[in-house]
Order: sequence, then structure tokens, then C-alpha cells
Amino acid sequence: MIKVYFNEIMYIEARKDNLMVHLRNRSSITYMTMKAMEELLPVSQFIRVHRSYIIAKDKIVAVAPLFVEIKETQIPIGKKFKETVFRNFP
Repeated sequence: MIKVYFNEIMYIEARKDNLMVHLRNRSSITYMTMKAMEELLPVSQFIRVHRSYIIAKDKIVAVAPLFVEIKETQIPIGKKFKETVFRNFP
């Protein structure tokens, strides 16, 4: 078990049967569903932007029509989540 603080999380990526939690300096794998992870995270700090991605709101560098950028990583915005993303980041 590894203790992870919310402010260390950059984004979370679904990969087949597990989740890759991308932190500032490392990554960690956990065996949870996206739905379970989403329920654990505070809504004020995290937003789901794609069926395979949850991102930390304060780590966003740029928001474009098709993706959100965190550091040098471009994370796609899913059609289902587009309205929510642009409502939070006009």
C-alpha cells in the first residue's frame, strides 16, 4: 500500500483491468474501477474528462476543443464529458 495525497495526483488513466495514477514524480497502479475512484476523489479538485481519464483541476495548463493539457501530456476530452469540462473551464 502506498499513501497518496490528492495534491500529488496529476491525472488518472484507465488501463484494461486497472488504473494508472500519474503523480508528480512517479506513477502507481491500482486495481479499482474508474467509478470507484471517481467516488473517492473530491469533486472540487478533480474532473472526469473522458471515460478513461480523471484529471486534477489545478494541474491543467490549457484547455482546447479536443483535449486538456497537463504538463506536456494531452488528455482527450470525451464527447459525453465535453459540456461539463467547458462549463468548469470557460
